[in-house]
Amino acid sequence: MCRITASAVVSILVLMSASSLLAGESEIAVFAGGARHDQTSALTLGAGYEYRWTATAGVGVLFEYVHGDRLTREYVFGIPFYVHPYGGLRLAFAPLFEANDEEGTTVNRGAVRIGIAYAIELDNFNITPRFDSDFRSETVYTVYGVGFGYRF
Repeated sequence: MCRITASAVVSILVLMSASSLLAGESEIAVFAGGARHDQTSALTLGAGYEYRWTATAGVGVLFEYVHGDRLTREYVFGIPFYVHPYGGLRLAFAPLFEANDEEGTTVNRGAVRIGIAYAIELDNFNITPRFDSDFRSETVYTVYGVGFGYRF
């Protein structure tokens, strides 16, 4: 798990330093919400970074910690691609890497996320309700919540 956390931190720092060299806009955000599948729900906490190279397109990194009903933990790391078609509307597509602690062993899986969000702007800060669907094998997980971001 330490390798995943270290990879997320290094990726965010690299993207942040690269964005200062380019003439785009950046945003860093934290996320709190839930995840749901069948009758199982989980607390989801996360952080992310987005670099927008144009007004309508961006790329970033995300890291989430998911703690479920059955005392399982999951760590999610992804590289999302964003489209901002209108105002605060944001559409996302992200390949994901998931690491689960299941009964004392770590299981790694891949997944794909699609999502929609709408940022409510407050100067350089924003509040962003979001809804995502994670597709893993033949299973769909729903992730929902609110992000709090700072644009620079």
